[in-house]
Amino acid sequence: MSRAAFRLITPDGEEIVLAEQAQFARDSNRTRPLLQNARTTRHAVAPYIRRRNFTEPLRFFTVPFGPVVQDEFVVDKDRVVHGDLFFTAPTGLWEDGTYSLIVEQNGVRAAVPIILE
Repeated sequence: MSRAAFRLITPDGEEIVLAEQAQFARDSNRTRPLLQNARTTRHAVAPYIRRRNFTEPLRFFTVPFGPVVQDEFVVDKDRVVHGDLFFTAPTGLWEDGTYSLIVEQNGVRAAVPIILE
């Protein structure tokens, strides 16, 4: 799957693609505290994955001097990838409403609602 397979649809229908790695790295002073704060409230997904020995980290993004960034990855019945996705708010602030995380590749589409209040 490639980066282009992921997008976010805002409540007013605007489509937002994943942030670029260069932009993520430039904003690391803002994103690093966000990631540190999220660690205390994250819910692990690994227990829900049957074949945990085949999970790999999603590396669309990395902090400066971190691991190598990948622009695509493989998923199949034996391989699962998990990690963070980052989008840039068009106005600099995420407004309340229902967003849709879209994952689409090879004619298959999944939409996950995300409600911000």
